[in-house]
Amino acid sequence: MTRGLSALLLLLFMGTASAHNLRCFPSVADDGTVTVRCFFRIGQPAADVEVTITDHAGGVIFSGHTNQDGLISFTWMGPGPLTIIARDSAGHQADVIIAADKFPHSADHIPDHSDPSELAALRQKVTQLEAEIEVLNVEAARKEWTRIAAALAILLGIAGFGWGLSRRRSPPRA
Repeated sequence: MTRGLSALLLLLFMGTASAHNLRCFPSVADDGTVTVRCFFRIGQPAADVEVTITDHAGGVIFSGHTNQDGLISFTWMGPGPLTIIARDSAGHQADVIIAADKFPHSADHIPDHSDPSELAALRQKVTQLEAEIEVLNVEAARKEWTRIAAALAILLGIAGFGWGLSRRRSPPRA
């Protein structure tokens, strides 16, 4: 019984390793400042993560480490797309691509016929939506932890029930 429970718990915990997945969300400001926010799936900021940025040809254009809040910033005035590769010391990795049209100096970024006030409103709305997406990702990760805790509670309940049954069937010890 104990071996079976141990094996079951081992299998359960093997599946929880994905809860530590590294996530990165880039944002590009109008002045070309690229800010990358890295965090683990459970919502914890990913501090001291190595971040490498490559251009469309694969050349490294920036490299550094995130701060205590999981943030790193740099300015890029060249063309996109850019690829973000973030790695922590435990081997977790996140790869994210920033599309060329996200950069304000890109020919694809602002159509010539666009109204600047409309574009400013759209940029603000996109920024708000990106923030909402980040919050939803963190909430989804927390719900995953809730499911894991519920599964553990069920397993412990089954184990307790099995232990209770085995105690009832065992003859009393002398």
